[in-house]
Amino acid sequence: MSLARRSIVQWLVVFVVIGGTLGVLLHPGHYRMGAQLFGADGEPKSSGTKLATATDERVSTGGLEEENKAVADLRRRLVERVKPLEIVGTVKLGEAIDLLRKKYQVNIDLDESTFEPLDTGQGVKDKSVRLPRFSTPTLDHYLRRLLKDVDATYLQRGDRLLVVSEYYVTTGQHTREPVVLDLSQPTGLKQALDYLAGQYGVTIVLDPRVGELAESHVQGVFQNVGLETTILLLAEMSGLRVIRLQEAYFITSEEFAKRLPAVIRPDAMGAAESAEGAGVPKE
Repeated sequence: MSLARRSIVQWLVVFVVIGGTLGVLLHPGHYRMGAQLFGADGEPKSSGTKLATATDERVSTGGLEEENKAVADLRRRLVERVKPLEIVGTVKLGEAIDLLRKKYQVNIDLDESTFEPLDTGQGVKDKSVRLPRFSTPTLDHYLRRLLKDVDATYLQRGDRLLVVSEYYVTTGQHTREPVVLDLSQPTGLKQALDYLAGQYGVTIVLDPRVGELAESHVQGVFQNVGLETTILLLAEMSGLRVIRLQEAYFITSEEFAKRLPAVIRPDAMGAAESAEGAGVPKE
């Protein structure tokens, strides 16, 4: 091969290599990676910043997004105005639940085991309740009116409603049920808390004043762990505190937790923390 032809071939190889390198660097995915590695001033970012950003982009919802949509849809349906039932008067609780289930196409289950400590010899589904006459009711109106007659209430469990005794809720038994939750991939704290609130019928409030901590990502596989323990662990991973205020869980920073007035702060809070380090006061 002549010297001139050898030089042409060498230059072609150089152009191919340069072109391939530019193509890789300008690919959208690699461009984002470049932005992660270097700041606007051209200085390299710390490895910690790089890892945090990369984690943000691959956060997995773990299937929670669809679950949370179903929860939100049922919450909306509970307060929407509906056409009233044609039947008015006294019926058995089981019959009333069947009427509501069929009329409004909502999954409603009755957990009779929660009434066992109050058993009077008559099954709760056979007890009489009154179907009132409403002009523009909501499903929530119907349920609360019916269940009042038998000292019952309902919990939202995902995309269904569960009728339980008032005793079951006022004694906090609904918060002791085991949680099974797969967060094997990083998931947003708020999304995980929304899931727990929707699936286990509890109120969880995430303090908006905590700023970026509210956007934290959590990770872990929970197998038959108590609900309160699960909430605590998720908050702890985000550097936040859990305070139980009667039926609600309030998640905030340690600074804001200390500011809570003593009138609403549970007396057992300090004792529970020192004894168990849990941050979730016992009743």
